[in-house]
Amino acid sequence: MGLYCPRVVIVVALLGLACVGANGEPNRPHGHGGCASSKSSFSFRSVGADDDPFKEDAVGGMEKGKTGCDSFIVSVLTLNLWDSLAHAAEGSRIDDLASLIGHLKVDVAVLQEVDQKTLDAVTEKLGLGWKNAFLAQDPKKPIGIITSMPIEKVYDFAGVGRHLESPNMLGVKITRGSQSFRVFNAFFPELSPPIWKRLSSYSAIKRAKRALERDQHRQGIYPALTGFLNSHQADHTLPTIFAGSLNQPSSLDHTYEATSEFVEARGGALGIYDWPASRELLRHGFVDTFREQYPTLDSTANFGFTYPDAPRDDKAPKDRVDYIYVRNSISKHPTERAKWQIMSSNVIKHLGFAKPTDHKPWFSNHFGVFTVLRYKDAQPAESVPDENPSAEQV
Repeated sequence: MGLYCPRVVIVVALLGLACVGANGEPNRPHGHGGCASSKSSFSFRSVGADDDPFKEDAVGGMEKGKTGCDSFIVSVLTLNLWDSLAHAAEGSRIDDLASLIGHLKVDVAVLQEVDQKTLDAVTEKLGLGWKNAFLAQDPKKPIGIITSMPIEKVYDFAGVGRHLESPNMLGVKITRGSQSFRVFNAFFPELSPPIWKRLSSYSAIKRAKRALERDQHRQGIYPALTGFLNSHQADHTLPTIFAGSLNQPSSLDHTYEATSEFVEARGGALGIYDWPASRELLRHGFVDTFREQYPTLDSTANFGFTYPDAPRDDKAPKDRVDYIYVRNSISKHPTERAKWQIMSSNVIKHLGFAKPTDHKPWFSNHFGVFTVLRYKDAQPAESVPDENPSAEQV
């Protein structure tokens, strides 16, 4: 399998003011995206269902410790921009998105339905050191990644599936010092009408399942996804973040264990089914960060609905169709087995930087998902245990 890069663009923002450290990279005063000094390590608490991810102390902070530069924090936001913010309030679209990224202290923003003009404008607004990668395999569904961290390589698997209409999937390799990881952005095609409308009854669910499998097999999503994740040319052993709008429910939500509160809040029948996107990702060893944080569907805060943000009527079904998954390194070498630790994961539903009196509306028909991760470097070979990772590690 080869790598195809005809439509990938990388842009580095050269404008804006930022403090630059001795290593030539922008200082990160909030502590994300870099290692602690030799005298400190990162220690973060999980954000609970009742916590506000916009609070200064909700994501966490650094505290003194004895470990060296063996871990760092990576905060990830995935967000569908709904026609490149065309439906957002005019005059402040770029400012609002950049402010959201800045206020959440995002290290990597994974964006869908974003044209290059918008992506470049946001990158420039964020300032020195920010850069982006862009893919427009389908001009109507462009995707991009913005990050404050160094991009070493871009992966583009356009057309890897059976047909050129394979889903948009874009990846980057990010390296800090001797540590590297991958970030993938996926935007899977949507059934028409949208799948959440099709799940209003059990007979409708059966029809939706058949249509989903037929369309996605025809479009070559499964072989493309497998190739994208496991290609040697795509550094497949590295720790990986896989995020995006997958436009279908999760097998972890639509289960026999789902509560009546979840069914009522969703507004439609459950599709108890091995939904293909989550099935494939789970089969490849990925963990759903939000559902790992909230494993039970017993309260509104745990449901995680991301679409639609504002149904036309109260009876329109809702669902979780935007995700951030992670997978540890799959290297066979013990000193290369870096791991992710999930610190928090939340659905972002409002512009937390804005005062209530500003009346700033949410600018998409999707809500965002924001996950804070700790990258834990491999232990020295002589101290690597034989057992499987502990439950706190992915």
